[in-house]
Amino acid sequence: MIAKLIDAIKTPQTLNLAETKEVNGHAMAVYKPRRFLPGKVYEIPDDPLLLKSLKNCTRQSPYTAELEMTLKNCGASYETKMCKSCGGRVKKIEYHVVEVSDEAD
Repeated sequence: MIAKLIDAIKTPQTLNLAETKEVNGHAMAVYKPRRFLPGKVYEIPDDPLLLKSLKNCTRQSPYTAELEMTLKNCGASYETKMCKSCGGRVKKIEYHVVEVSDEAD
């Protein structure tokens, strides 16, 4: 499996991701920060927890038409939402940060 930041992201990102670690013969979930650079492709170890963590990694930003157009143009998965904490007055856009795929793609 390989992973990379979506094309809409142009700055390095540090993501706090869950991984499986063996301690005294027992599998434990640990969180580790991992640095991703734009345009660089990363080989992902065969760890189901890390893979799930990467696929579920999202960011939420204030909505702008420019951001939505950028996400559309690069084919990123996103969703627009109304902010629940302010009673729905502010529109937000939530998007997946990392693309994960098989090497065959």
